[in-house]
Amino acid sequence: MNGRTILATFSVLVTVLTVASLIYVYVVPLESMRLTRDGVSYYAPPVTHPDTGKPLDLNKLVRHFRDG
Repeated sequence: MNGRTILATFSVLVTVLTVASLIYVYVVPLESMRLTRDGVSYYAPPVTHPDTGKPLDLNKLVRHFRDG
């Protein structure tokens, strides 16, 4: 095998592994990528209230703006 054939084989292998990995992550999402019904990640950190500086639950904030 010459160098060009080895490089082409390596490139095809890397491409196949990359596409397979992306398909796997899309079909079987990681636990940290799962979302609530409001579209908030389960592991989203709390956000800071701009006036008081206290932490707020992101789900509570989303419900506040969604429900009005």
